[in-house]
Amino acid sequence: MRASLQQWVVDAQTRYSLRDFGLQARLDEIAYLDARVIDFYFSLAGELFRRIRDGRDDHADWAVLGNALTSVSRDLQGETQADARFFAAVAFYSGGYPASAMVTMRDAATYDDDDDEVRRACRSLLTRRLQPQEPGEIAGLIAAIRNGTHTGIAEAAAAAEQQVQAASLAGPDEWVAQRLYATLLHRLSIVNVRAVLPDGNSRRWTPLVESFLDRNPPVWEFSLRRSKRSVLGC
Repeated sequence: MRASLQQWVVDAQTRYSLRDFGLQARLDEIAYLDARVIDFYFSLAGELFRRIRDGRDDHADWAVLGNALTSVSRDLQGETQADARFFAAVAFYSGGYPASAMVTMRDAATYDDDDDEVRRACRSLLTRRLQPQEPGEIAGLIAAIRNGTHTGIAEAAAAAEQQVQAASLAGPDEWVAQRLYATLLHRLSIVNVRAVLPDGNSRRWTPLVESFLDRNPPVWEFSLRRSKRSVLGC
């Protein structure tokens, strides 16, 4: 993350902390934020897509980005607010924090009445809720994990990646949704519970996998972070 944006994030967090604690202090050093909420949001969104493009895997910075997008969403309204929370959830998921992504996206779903099929598919993956009206592909991917044919997720991710270029011709909204959908599927292909188990497609893992998928909320991925051990569903 650029040093200038990092400083912006720190200043914004100070501003939100003052508000949350009901403090009346006014710091002139961060007063510039009052008139630049949209600029801050656009800078964070740009950082999200830059990191996706570059394939960044530094988990702490993903968490910082997710928290910053969540915070700035408080000053936004309507579809812009929903988009900010959607982007925050993607940042958390990309950084290996699926539980934070789930909580953030479930909150965002309250504000998002979008009928776009790709966005609904993203929401299903992030909230771990498969509704009857959701695209059959998502339910099929989770079924593949259950049945031990999880390699099909990589094929779905590759197909989604091919659709990104076509979506760019349709318009920016379509491109954004398709780009994020392809990113989520790519990560799911790597971190789903079958993918991280040795010989993950083996039937011997099916009882364990089913115990994860049948939880409420279901767990269908491990978070993989550079630590002494991986943490499940965090």
